[in-house]
Amino acid sequence: MKTAQEWVTELTNGKDQAWPNIKRAEMVSGLKARLAKPSVIDQANTSLCGPASLMYCLATAKDAVYAQYVVELYQTGKATLGKLTVQPGSSCKRYAATAGDRIHPVDWVTLAGLRDSENDSFDYDTPSAEVGGITMPGDLIDWFKDSGFSKDTNKTNLVFNKWHEDLVEAGSKYLQGHSVCLFINANMLNSPKEGSAFPDHWVVLASPVKTVARTACAEFTIFTWGGTRDVSIRVEYLSKNFYGYISSSSS
Repeated sequence: MKTAQEWVTELTNGKDQAWPNIKRAEMVSGLKARLAKPSVIDQANTSLCGPASLMYCLATAKDAVYAQYVVELYQTGKATLGKLTVQPGSSCKRYAATAGDRIHPVDWVTLAGLRDSENDSFDYDTPSAEVGGITMPGDLIDWFKDSGFSKDTNKTNLVFNKWHEDLVEAGSKYLQGHSVCLFINANMLNSPKEGSAFPDHWVVLASPVKTVARTACAEFTIFTWGGTRDVSIRVEYLSKNFYGYISSSSS
């Protein structure tokens, strides 16, 4: 199996290209940046938080798999992630960035390519196609399993909130070396004073979970939107904006 750096070399020297409006040089520089620092992966102004969470975990734990996926998908328009075949439609591959689009070409190819390939009813061919970018928990855990992760747990709910104890459990999975994705309402990231009606965002746990009794806060770090950020949230507001987690092991 080729290393991640060998895949970078293949992309650099390659000639084939299935995405006519995305330059090879942008793909090469973007892939190098994401291998060096996976948190650079950024859904930007899209609803592709599910694919972004998977790609962050792949680039972190299985960098050669991630690099192969980038190169094959860009050069041939079709790639495999373990048992999963990714083959986006022609309109997704014809995407050409406009002035208002902020998503990087590498992230469009990998995130939008995956989402469009898996959609049955919606095309995903523009960053503004919000509905077509949404990822449900069952889809995300299947992607992890198909791409080579194991020992999976899906403890999510689309309606009812989860509790602080569930976040602590997610933190214990992180300490065991699992990739852990939290299902939240993005309100949770903005010092909320109230609850939410539904989950709308995936983030990846990037630290253990610490509970500070003095302030009744849960403290942890997450990956989201092209970076990591520290979260400190009162337990009472956490439970109103947290809808569970999925976890998978790379071993």
